[in-house]
Amino acid sequence: MDNRVLIVVVIYEENIFSTNVYKSLLKYVTNRVYIFDNSKRCLFDREIEDNWIYNFNGSNDGISKAYNIASIFARKHNFQWMIFCDQDTIFPKNFVKTIITHIDNFPDIKLFVPNIILENGKFISPLRKYFCFTKASNKLRSGILEIEKYVIINSGMVVSLESFLQCGGYNEKVWLDYSDLQFIERFGRFNKNFYAINIIAKQNFSGLETDTVKLVNRFKIFCDSVLHYKSFTLVGRIKIFILVLKRVLSLTIKTRKIQFINLYIKYYLLK
Repeated sequence: MDNRVLIVVVIYEENIFSTNVYKSLLKYVTNRVYIFDNSKRCLFDREIEDNWIYNFNGSNDGISKAYNIASIFARKHNFQWMIFCDQDTIFPKNFVKTIITHIDNFPDIKLFVPNIILENGKFISPLRKYFCFTKASNKLRSGILEIEKYVIINSGMVVSLESFLQCGGYNEKVWLDYSDLQFIERFGRFNKNFYAINIIAKQNFSGLETDTVKLVNRFKIFCDSVLHYKSFTLVGRIKIFILVLKRVLSLTIKTRKIQFINLYIKYYLLK
């Protein structure tokens, strides 16, 4: 066990013992694990592990608040690094060991990330961006890269606690969608580089939903989160505007329903 590293897992409406992150990673590590449960009720069906800290929230306040609360615990107990893990991510068993090796070998780097793929084998993080547009890639990234040129998702992110606190942590109002984009923009004000590790984790992605009612409800959540995104530059604000508009047009074309434009106006433009 490395006492420098705290593994942080946010779960929602799933028994932790049934999650991909438990089956692929947590059951094999002795590191301290901080579990923040956003579920409406506790779904545990057995006692938690001795090395776990379990925080039942009971109201879905989002992942940003969960990460910030975990950072308070990490600081109080003298951890130096946090690893953020999504419940749906499948990690290789040597993930933490590989992370620790890289932390030791690259002391000037404050952010390490794995390569994340979807079930179709396409890479989604870290992903090269062109202005504000990205496309799933066939290319694995490795080595020291410039933060401003890449999109990085939350799951698998390994961040120095000192740097996390320096940039103000996560914006809790951006509680779900684009929380990672917001954090990386904050983090990038103080750190210009990150390290992409030559290791692969797999992310289950529920982006194939076709039920219009569910898509509408999900889009409202999207608007509520992204509405509070605060970019530090005019270019950044333009990028977010374009990304949101792109989401609206994509849903409109996908469902052939005008209501997403109406929702966009009501829940985003007029707010």
